[in-house]
Amino acid sequence: MDIIKLEMSENDIIKAMKSCKFSPIKYLASRILKEDLHNIDIDKDGIVIWNNDNSDYICYRYCSEDLDTVSNFIDEWEDYTDNYLDNFNSQPITFCVEAKK
Repeated sequence: MDIIKLEMSENDIIKAMKSCKFSPIKYLASRILKEDLHNIDIDKDGIVIWNNDNSDYICYRYCSEDLDTVSNFIDEWEDYTDNYLDNFNSQPITFCVEAKK
């Protein structure tokens, strides 16, 4: 399977903080995987890209060594968007995913 390295930029975090509608990981996935933000689902296991008709999808699973990094980042983002944190202080992260059909 193909392994893809995803390197978050500061800009992904800034975009996400402006509206809190999409997470920094969603901006990152959209930018690197060249997909529309609305077709991307992010969870703690991986990233799902839906086709426009929602009947077909591609799943990208986080590499096992990156699970904790991504999970911690998602937890902090959720705390920020749920107003448990006044500031989102996480730095950009880098992780890899593996495509699974």
